[in-house]
Amino acid sequence: MASPLKRIDVHNHVCPAELLQAVRNAPQRFGMRVEGEGEGLRVVRPDTRHAFAIVPELHDPKAKLEGLDRRGIDAAFISPGPMFFFYWLAADAGLEAARLINEGIAKMTAYDPQRLLGMGTLPMQERTA
Repeated sequence: MASPLKRIDVHNHVCPAELLQAVRNAPQRFGMRVEGEGEGLRVVRPDTRHAFAIVPELHDPKAKLEGLDRRGIDAAFISPGPMFFFYWLAADAGLEAARLINEGIAKMTAYDPQRLLGMGTLPMQERTA
């Protein structure tokens, strides 16, 4: 018999595909670049030399759900990871990044709104946003 209790991950990161494409198109605007393809995809911040692997589960809602299933998790609150807070950007670029992230999270949650629950972000460098 299935447990009546749900297992919910309240701290699950994503990097929406829309954001990855924008960074790929304008690396200087976002202060990072996308390298590689497929399983070798990663983002790099040249100023800190920090690199972060971008596995399909971070941008593909189907892969995200498969990962939840493998771990026995019923639902997850998805949000951007710290590498994608973009606090170092100018206000206009920070606002654009937040919009891309939030729209991407909305698209991911629409794939399965019962299991993927969105938490957006704000451009903290822009108080009026």
